[in-house]
Amino acid sequence: MRINKKAALAVAGLSAVLLSGYALAAVQTLTGTNVTYVYDDESMGLYSQPILSGDSLIFTPTTFKAQSSNVQGIVQTSSTINVQVYANANYNLSAFNLTELGNYYLIGSDAQVAVGGQISLFDLANPPPAANQLTDPITATAPLTATTTLANYQITSWQANAAIAVPANWSNGVNLTIENILLASTIQLGSAAFIEEKFAGSSVILTPVPEAQTYAMMLAGLGLVGFMARRARMIV
Repeated sequence: MRINKKAALAVAGLSAVLLSGYALAAVQTLTGTNVTYVYDDESMGLYSQPILSGDSLIFTPTTFKAQSSNVQGIVQTSSTINVQVYANANYNLSAFNLTELGNYYLIGSDAQVAVGGQISLFDLANPPPAANQLTDPITATAPLTATTTLANYQITSWQANAAIAVPANWSNGVNLTIENILLASTIQLGSAAFIEEKFAGSSVILTPVPEAQTYAMMLAGLGLVGFMARRARMIV
């Protein structure tokens, strides 16, 4: 598995930072088709270890859940991860999309669940506070209001999304942060609320960078079009 020069420098930099804080980092690198991911596997929290599918980073957590019952009030579970993302040679980063999937159930008229948080990006070549940090909230695609009963128990699926476009003047290395929060709430006896996250997938949209030969052909084509236009005017 090969990594590009930028990713190698990122590994060295991340290792130095963690070692300076007396923590031995377990830095991992995943190289996709056209993207390289660098992260510390000890900081993945409730998301668990990711796998790579093409250029998408996939998480399948098993313990990311929140549950409240019998007047427990609001119970919160959260997890935040950071991943460095580098476009491989001949590609630019254009956008990031996050899709999350899970299940929930509500028993009782007072039971409630929610999913939230945000994704954020900053340019590794111009990190905060010098650069603007872009964010987008993680938002459920439909209200999480389906109820069930003990006599006719069933769970309901949910989905949440977020997306950020990468500015054209940014470098080909960004820091991606995913901050996710699950909430469950009950205020009456006999009520129960449960929500869990079972899948999170971060996909990246890339733009090919034309090679030098392609630029030359484009310029030659534009020159030919201009020549033909001038010639047509002369003939007329």
